[in-house]
Amino acid sequence: MWRDQWLASLERPMDRSEWCRVVAGVWITRGVLAGLGLSWELSPTRTQQEESRTDHSQGHMMTTTDVQPQPNPQPPDRQTPGRRAPGRWLPLTTAPARITAAIAALLLLAGCTAFQAEDPPPTATRTATTTTAPPTPSPTPSAVTAYVPATADGPAQNVPTPVLPEKAKEFSKEGLEAFARHWYTTLGYAFETGNPGPMLAISNPDCKPCDAMKDGVTGGHADGKWIVGGQMFVLSMDSTFKQMPDETFQVVGMVRQQHVIYYNADSSVSKDLGVKAAVGDIVVGKYSDGRWTAVTVEHLQGSKK
Repeated sequence: MWRDQWLASLERPMDRSEWCRVVAGVWITRGVLAGLGLSWELSPTRTQQEESRTDHSQGHMMTTTDVQPQPNPQPPDRQTPGRRAPGRWLPLTTAPARITAAIAALLLLAGCTAFQAEDPPPTATRTATTTTAPPTPSPTPSAVTAYVPATADGPAQNVPTPVLPEKAKEFSKEGLEAFARHWYTTLGYAFETGNPGPMLAISNPDCKPCDAMKDGVTGGHADGKWIVGGQMFVLSMDSTFKQMPDETFQVVGMVRQQHVIYYNADSSVSKDLGVKAAVGDIVVGKYSDGRWTAVTVEHLQGSKK
């Protein structure tokens, strides 16, 4: 792993701060050596030594003819003219030379720090990998909570409970008409479930037709019996919104009920009311304590029962 990182570093070009640190390293090394009183210098070539050798005692240059032969001369192949001899450590005998080398190293090091501040190291970018979560399947209605209408095999299941609309709470023509439509919805719920509670909750206790409907649906679901059909369809509903002397309001509509069949607990048919046409009904309502109640619900004269 370290070998791959080293090779990658060689392929990347160096910036100014890195070049400066390399040069500063060289001068710092020279400064340390200067503190020890040493300096590395290359020796001159043998030709230069022979041509430049000076007899200081006589004050003139000595030529090669003046040089006395050495007792153990080197072989000819090691005396190649112009070739430098290996370098050697030379002492720095003056204090100014040592101080100059140390100051130069410090100045270079300070300059490298400035370059490094100007050229911040490149930030390595890493490609983020996002993991896409699998889509959550939408819940499907289970067989237990789904609405199942009544059939010859059994009663209705999971019938939605009627909810009073906001409009039906208003004291207005539209509010009265919406209330009347809702009342027929509660009547259909009572036929399907045998529970007249929602209908009675919005009906006057003195409503005789309401009590008759209550007895019919509760008896039709007693002792394991059930009713098929009975849902109510409101075709029209209209009111003049004129207050009567008893402070009631009237709304007239056309309604039709789904074919009603009463079944016994043994699945035999107890009563079949047959298919009936739509009839005209009148709903008499009264608004008090911020809500509507049904005083009575009756068929109009001339309508078939």
